[in-house]
Amino acid sequence: VPSKQKDNTIFLDDITAFFKANNIFYIPDTQFQGKSGYIHKVDFVIPGGSKFPERFVYALNSPKINTVKSSIFMWSDIQQNRPVENKMVAILNDNRKIANGALEAFINYDAIPICWSKRNSSIDSLRIA
Repeated sequence: VPSKQKDNTIFLDDITAFFKANNIFYIPDTQFQGKSGYIHKVDFVIPGGSKFPERFVYALNSPKINTVKSSIFMWSDIQQNRPVENKMVAILNDNRKIANGALEAFINYDAIPICWSKRNSSIDSLRIA
C-alpha cells in the first residue's frame, strides 16, 4: 500500500472510530452517479433525520486546493442528480496544512467544514436526530 493511501486509510479509520464512539450512524464507502454521468465515491453518508438532511461526508486527509476542488465538484455533481435534500460535510485533517481559502470555499458552497482538531464540537450536527 503506497504511503499516501495508507495515511488516508488511517484517517478514515480515525473518523470511523469517532463516529462509533459518538453514536453517529453512517454508511461507509458509497458511490453515486452525478449529473455529469460520472460515478463518485463518498467516504460516509449520514442518513437524514428529523433535524438534519442527508449528509455526504468527505474525509480530506490532505486538504490541498486540488482535493478541496474535487470534493466540492463531486458533491455538487451528485447533488444535482439527487432528489433528496442533502448537505456536504468535509472533515479536514488539520494536523496538516489546510490550503488557503479551503474553509471559505466549502462555506461558499453551503458545505460544512469540520477541522479534525475541533470535531467534538460538531457531534450533535452529525447525528441523525
